[in-house]
Amino acid sequence: MPDAIFANPQLVAVYDAFDGDRDDLEAYRAIAEEFSARTVIDLGCGTGVFARSLATSGIRVIGIDPAQASIDFAEAAAASASADVDFRRGTSADIPSVDADLVTMTGNVAQVFLGLDELRGVFADCARGLRPGGHLLFESRIPEVRPWTDWAGRAPRTLTVEGIGEVTETFVLGQIDLPFVAFTHLYRFADTGDTIGSQSRLRFHEKAEITSALEQTGFTVREVRDAPDRTGKEWVFIAEKLQ
Repeated sequence: MPDAIFANPQLVAVYDAFDGDRDDLEAYRAIAEEFSARTVIDLGCGTGVFARSLATSGIRVIGIDPAQASIDFAEAAAASASADVDFRRGTSADIPSVDADLVTMTGNVAQVFLGLDELRGVFADCARGLRPGGHLLFESRIPEVRPWTDWAGRAPRTLTVEGIGEVTETFVLGQIDLPFVAFTHLYRFADTGDTIGSQSRLRFHEKAEITSALEQTGFTVREVRDAPDRTGKEWVFIAEKLQ
C-alpha cells in the first residue's frame, strides 16, 4: 500500500512544493538523451514531474504509480502543461511489454522495496518492458553515508502553497533497524487546522545486493555513477538488459 504522502489527496497537493526544484532530474534527462531514448517507462512516477519533462521533449512516456491520488494529480498537471503522458495506476507487475528504451525509478524508489525477493521481482518486471539492449536507470542512497543522522536534525518547514494556504511539515525519525529506517512526515494545514501524518520505511541496499539482483534478472551493470546533486551520497545505477 502506498504511503499517505502519495495516496492522500491533501498531501499529494502539497508534495511538489515541499519536494523543491528537483535538480536531480536534470541528470536523468541527460541520460535519457545520452541513450537516445524514444520510449520511457517511469516507474513510481508520483506527481509526474519527470514524466512531463520527458514528454515535452517529444519522448513517449508511460508513467506508473500505485497511488491513485498521485496519478490523478499527475494527469491534471500534464493536461495543464499540454504534456502527452500515458499515466497508469499500477505496480511493476503492470509494466507493459512495449520494448521501451529506458525504465526509470527516480526519487530513490528502489528503496521502498524492502525484501530482496521483491527487488528482484521489480527488476524482472522492468526487464519485461524493455527491448534487448534497453536500460534501467535508478538511484539508491549509500548506507555507509548514514544519511538518517542528518535527517534527525531537520527543523520544521512552513510554506505557503497556492490555493491551499500555509502548511507546516515536521519530520520525525523513527526506528533504525538496519538495513531498515522508518520515519514520519507530519503536515499541519493552517487554514483547516488539520494535521495529517505519513509513515514510511526504506531499505538501504548494499551495492552488491543490487548488482546481484540485477544480474539474476537479465541485466548487466554498465555503470554506477555518482549523483551529481548529492555527490558521494547516492549510487546511480545504469543497467542494460541482455539479449
